[in-house]
Amino acid sequence: MSIFGNSATSNGASSREFLPNKEHLYGEFLNSMRWRQKTARRATNKALDLPEDDVNTNVSNRTGLDWKGLAILGATVLGAFGLYQFRPQAEPQAPPPPLAQQAPAPVVDEEWELRLFDSEGNVIHLPQRGAE
Repeated sequence: MSIFGNSATSNGASSREFLPNKEHLYGEFLNSMRWRQKTARRATNKALDLPEDDVNTNVSNRTGLDWKGLAILGATVLGAFGLYQFRPQAEPQAPPPPLAQQAPAPVVDEEWELRLFDSEGNVIHLPQRGAE
């Protein structure tokens, strides 16, 4: 029987007792991530010929702007807006002359003949509209 079923095993214990719990699996995941990071750090140190206990290899990821970056960004935006406001204005142009009016295309009337047949193949005659 499947280990996920509700049946008891040969010694009478439930099969659910043998499945690992979530905390155990998460602990194994954390251990594997630590091992990966340690292995990657060792490989990097070997590739760059750095000693294993080099303390200057810590990496800090700083994101965002500090107050100096915000001040520079604000000054740039205000300066660009000021330059945009005081740019030389072009003279307004006269509207283009109107195009020559073209005659509309003629409307073509078409007639269609519609024939209907019954199940035996005989033509069904319908009176035509307008022909009285």
